[in-house]
Amino acid sequence: DACTTDGCNPTSGCTFTPIVCNDNDACTTDGCNATTGCTFTAIVCNDNNACTTDGCNPSTGCTFTAIVCNDNSACTTDGCNPISGCTFTTIVCNDNNACTTDGCNATTGCTFTAVVCDDNSACTTDGCNPTTGCTFTAIVCNDNSACTTDGCNPTSGCTFTPINCNDNNACTTDGCNTITGCTNTPIICNDNSVCTTDGCNPSTGCTFTPITCDDQNICTIDACDPMTGCTFTPVNVNDNDPCTTDGCDPLNGIYHTPNLVAPGPISGPTVQCLPNAPGGASYSIPAIPGVSYFWSVPVGMTISIGQNTNAIQVFWTNALNKGIVGPLCVTVSNTCGTLQTCVILDIQAIRPVMPNSISGPVKLCPGDVASYSVALVERATNYIWTVPTGMIITSGLGTNMITVSVNGSYTGGVVSVAASNACGSSPARTRTVSLNNPTTPGVIAGPSTGMCTTNGSIYSILPVANASSYLWTVTSGGTIIGSNTGVSIKINWGTFTSATISVVSINSCGTSAPRTLNVLGVPGVPGTISGTINACTNGTYPYSVATVTGAVTYTWTVPGGASLSGQGSKNVDVTYGPTVVTNLVISVTASNACGTGALRILNNISVNNCPKIGDANTSLFTVYPNPTKDKVTVNFNGSDNMQYEIKIVDMAGRLLYNVSDVAVEGANSRELDLNAVSTGVYLLTLQSENKVQQVKLIIE
Repeated sequence: DACTTDGCNPTSGCTFTPIVCNDNDACTTDGCNATTGCTFTAIVCNDNNACTTDGCNPSTGCTFTAIVCNDNSACTTDGCNPISGCTFTTIVCNDNNACTTDGCNATTGCTFTAVVCDDNSACTTDGCNPTTGCTFTAIVCNDNSACTTDGCNPTSGCTFTPINCNDNNACTTDGCNTITGCTNTPIICNDNSVCTTDGCNPSTGCTFTPITCDDQNICTIDACDPMTGCTFTPVNVNDNDPCTTDGCDPLNGIYHTPNLVAPGPISGPTVQCLPNAPGGASYSIPAIPGVSYFWSVPVGMTISIGQNTNAIQVFWTNALNKGIVGPLCVTVSNTCGTLQTCVILDIQAIRPVMPNSISGPVKLCPGDVASYSVALVERATNYIWTVPTGMIITSGLGTNMITVSVNGSYTGGVVSVAASNACGSSPARTRTVSLNNPTTPGVIAGPSTGMCTTNGSIYSILPVANASSYLWTVTSGGTIIGSNTGVSIKINWGTFTSATISVVSINSCGTSAPRTLNVLGVPGVPGTISGTINACTNGTYPYSVATVTGAVTYTWTVPGGASLSGQGSKNVDVTYGPTVVTNLVISVTASNACGTGALRILNNISVNNCPKIGDANTSLFTVYPNPTKDKVTVNFNGSDNMQYEIKIVDMAGRLLYNVSDVAVEGANSRELDLNAVSTGVYLLTLQSENKVQQVKLIIE
């Protein structure tokens, strides 16, 4: 028992004296546990009062100290509730005055702050009523003037805006009377001139309209004197020229009649066809007093009598062989000068011959201006031109050269010209003309396959000689970006199967036939498959195609019994099975989001048994470095005097390198110089005594 002190009394035997358990602490209950010995259990001090702090004094026992409830705020009444503890009751601060803001300061207690009554308006008087609070009394703005509009601006206070007394009438003087308001007094318009009519226009003000002084006689100068009115002064008709008679016609005005009278018309034959020369004729004008006469005649004609008179006789001999063409004139003169009159003679024996070929364009369009001409024709005095509908002669009519303009009704036809004289017209020379329709554009250059979701594709044609512009269109699947009227366009392609690009050339004659290009969204057929067609059983060989425009993935199919790696790319490795077989086929297609293109096939593939060199020691056949750039070393085991051959072929089976030699017993090594071989993937073959070892060689 841990609660006794065990001992032995020589007299009485064993003794078991209870131990005294006392820790001299009034805060514990002392006891003893037979197993563990003394126990000192802390007493619980709790008076169930939230207003005391419970504790224990080792000398005196439980203590219950009253707590101090103080929040150091003058705005609360402090107390304590035995159940809930400290209480802090807010005091009520209210002075019952609407003109103060009630509050409390934790240090000083209740506060009563005067409210600020200000509506930030210069148009009110601000104040406060203890019962109702802030007051804002409107001020009265009145300047007792009928010439202003009274008002108030919340920022600046009273406003007195002058009223607008403008009646928008330039014929009044506008003003304002502070008692009665606006005044609009008519103005007086008077320029003190009898030459004007005075008035007033409400828009522009005074008007002074000149009166009209016109006696309807152009032989007077009409004017007006501001004091007396209209005046009509005769004009001065004297030109101080003794060779004129001066005057004025009230209807036609001043005239100065020359004292030299112009000769009258020449009488006599002007146009004659006289196949039988010689001949003659008479020409005359009415007589004019006080003048002298002088006649001139064309080449081939001679004046026989009458020179210096008003009548002559002329004759000609064989001059009509080439015709007599030109002016016959008479000049009259006196001290006041000379005057002349002429007639054009056309006296012929035969008509002209047909003109030579017509020069000028054969193709025209509406809006064009062109010239046509022929060489001068002997004996021709006139040229008769005809042109097709829509072609208008603008100058040169009757001559050997004309200028024409072409309008919208022109469709082509015949231009013709005949030479004529007094004896008639020649046969007509003709030239066929037509529309200068634009030529169909040439081949459209640009990508045509694999265009799925491709942006910025350029398509173009060569310029067309007779085109002024072009028009491009594209069917669904593509959108033309920018101009579609030049020799090239840019297209953004979407998701589509096929589309057609079309372009026509245009000029003022019309539009050409279209040139088209079919475009596919799917990739085109892949190019030739590179790879061997002579394979060995259980061998692995590379196959590849060139990059296909627009292709995202490549799908390969291989013969049954074979497997491949690299599906989806343009380069794959095919591993053939153990069976000898012929006429195998490998195929590939390219595809993108728009679909799959056409199939490319490599056929006639054969798989053969290919005995290996040193079957028991195949690991001794090595080729390094691989990949390589320019040299490669081939190591292999051989027997004495063994004939061997090393070949390098490309994936299409073309032989690019070949060397033969004799091996020695055991290890052999041969270095190959490959500087002449292009970069790519090849097959290196070592063959001896019908035994073959192959390896894929990469040259970078």
